[in-house]
Formats: sequence, C-alpha cells, structure tokens
Amino acid sequence: MMRKSMMVVLLGMMCVGSQAQENIEGGKLRLGSTVGMNVSRATGQDNKLGYQLGVRGEWDFRSPDKGLFLDFGVLLSEKGYKSKEFYYPAAYSDPSLAGTAQKWTLHPTYLEVPLHVGYRFSVGRNVNLFGSFGPYFGVGLFGKSKVNTTLNGVETTMTVAQNVFHHLHRFDAGLGLRAGAEFAHCYQVAIGYDWGLTHLSSASKDKNRNFSLSFGYMF
Repeated sequence: MMRKSMMVVLLGMMCVGSQAQENIEGGKLRLGSTVGMNVSRATGQDNKLGYQLGVRGEWDFRSPDKGLFLDFGVLLSEKGYKSKEFYYPAAYSDPSLAGTAQKWTLHPTYLEVPLHVGYRFSVGRNVNLFGSFGPYFGVGLFGKSKVNTTLNGVETTMTVAQNVFHHLHRFDAGLGLRAGAEFAHCYQVAIGYDWGLTHLSSASKDKNRNFSLSFGYMF
C-alpha cells in the first residue's frame, strides 16, 4: 500500500512540475522524470541490484546548453547489499544451524533528495555533456530482508524481516557524483556514484555505496 501511495505522489509531482515549468520566465528552471538501475552494496559486503525513479529539476544560471546549473530531485531509490556467506561450524551450539551456510540480502528503499552543483557544455549540435557533484539526503521507507540457507547442497530462501528499518537507521546522507549526456535538449543518460557517510545501524560501521545508471526526460 505504501509503495502504491509513493508512486501516486511521484506521478503527481511530475504533472505539477511540467505545469510549473511553463510559468517560469526565461526558461531557467527545467523539470523532468528519471528512471534507472542501482548496483549497491555496504562497505565490506557484496553488490545487489535495485532501482531508482522519481523527478528531477535543474536551475540553469546561463542557458540549458552550457554553464553552471543546480541539479536536484526527489527519488525512490532501492539500495542494500548481499552479505558475505557465513558458515556455521559442525560443532555449532545450535544443532539446527550446524554445518549450514547462510547469506543475507537487504532491500531498503529510501526517499532521497540529491542537491548537486553541475556544469554543462556543448560537444555538437543538440548534444551536451554534463557533470555534477554534491550531497544527498535520504529517509528509509520500506524494504525486506531475506536469508538464503544452504544445507547438504539444498538451498532455501525465506523472509526474515518485513521492514529492514526496524534494525537499520532510517536516515542516510552522503556525497554523490553524476555525469552524462543530453540529446535534443531533453533526453538524458547518466551514470552516478554515491558515497554514504552515515552508519547503516548502531551495531555496524557499514555505509551505503551505490553506482547508478539512469535515463531521464526533461520537459
């Protein structure tokens, strides 16, 4: 239910954004939508795939073709990680776990707000390159955690938590870098990397790391 509500909110923001842009004189404010893929992990853990989608905005100080701009957005972003495989020794105190191997996968989804400063320059007719850098702030919304257990060559997967934020910190913040190309003043392809600066939980010093590939359309 919460996921459906967030989707409705994001779609509504896109509609409002497209209307708002038409009312800004000078064409300095641009708004659009974005969708992409995350390859995320926690420090010391393994990668997992996730998604990102939402709305983005740009404030161009000079023009949409070149110069400095502010890049901001409101995104739903699934991060998380796969843990390293852990082996329980045959002499483990819990007989039900002795001799098994387990691996956990966490799927936390955040509502993220990136705020970057960027620069854009033209490399051809209707083709611009851009790069941006700045902080991001995130609030955890939902996400499950699962465990994969292997015993005597047989694998089983089960959900161990319906909401990972019962044991992960809800607030996340860090620095992000983004670079890409824009075609015909509206189509964007970009790659990005986020360095989380906050610990994922009180019991762990792990931090979020995330590589992203995204596609956007600016109105």
